[in-house]
Amino acid sequence: MWESSRVARLSLVASMCVGVCAEFNIELDIPPPLPAEHSIYVDKDQVVDLGNGKKLTVDDIVIGMEYLFERRVLYDKQRWRGMIMEQNPLDAFAIQHFLYKAKPDVLIEFGTNTGGAAVFYAEMMTAYNPASHVITIDPFDRVSRSHTGYVPEVLASSSPLWGTAVRPIVGDPTWRNVSALVRKLLRDFNASSVFIIEDGRHRRHSVLSNLLMYHDLVKPCGWILVQDTRLDRTLHRAGEGPYAAVKEFLTLAPYYRIRRDFEYYLFTNNPMGWLQKVPPNHDCSNER
Repeated sequence: MWESSRVARLSLVASMCVGVCAEFNIELDIPPPLPAEHSIYVDKDQVVDLGNGKKLTVDDIVIGMEYLFERRVLYDKQRWRGMIMEQNPLDAFAIQHFLYKAKPDVLIEFGTNTGGAAVFYAEMMTAYNPASHVITIDPFDRVSRSHTGYVPEVLASSSPLWGTAVRPIVGDPTWRNVSALVRKLLRDFNASSVFIIEDGRHRRHSVLSNLLMYHDLVKPCGWILVQDTRLDRTLHRAGEGPYAAVKEFLTLAPYYRIRRDFEYYLFTNNPMGWLQKVPPNHDCSNER
């Protein structure tokens, strides 16, 4: 059915994006992503007829954009009120949808970077609960410069929520003193619903260690989001990336389930990354 090669189809997607991406002149020298058999996107095999004999699968389109997203360092272009937030804007919008629906009172984020995402989450959460909090953890204080060297126009620490609704912690999430501080803050906040976002080092061992250290804080029918599961494919980390950690975590904590409710945009950095805690005798089908 497909006469053109995978490379030719990815080139077509890239050419379609030139008008959108032309203003960005930074490109990383990275290899093409792993082939389609590694795809974990929703509706990955669905054929999209673009007319004039051009046919692509959903996977062709999404992985093509993912490749550009990584190669052109677009994750450092995204801003929230001038703050670098390092989120695919479609994922950020899906997360705010989740926050409004589930209304957790505390979000624990592994991977602060410059802090823009933490402020974004806190603004969404305090809109429905002024007493909500974001605990954001990073081994380094990077508020003034991202890990790739970008300097934000606005510092996250200048937000009135920084230090109040947003509680930054500098340290590794698996350090005992960090874990103890997080648990103390949850007691101080009288937290009843905790949502976890894993957005740290994006390596299997680190992601898995964080999940095993903190997943007990999630109540039945609660959620964890493991971000950048795409990297197992786009950066050739198959077996050593976040998605590998997800698969291993599910064998160690089998009452968690992958749910794909918030992948409706198709283009996501986090395919198969939304995990819901479903213990025995719990019906979580309507919990989102």
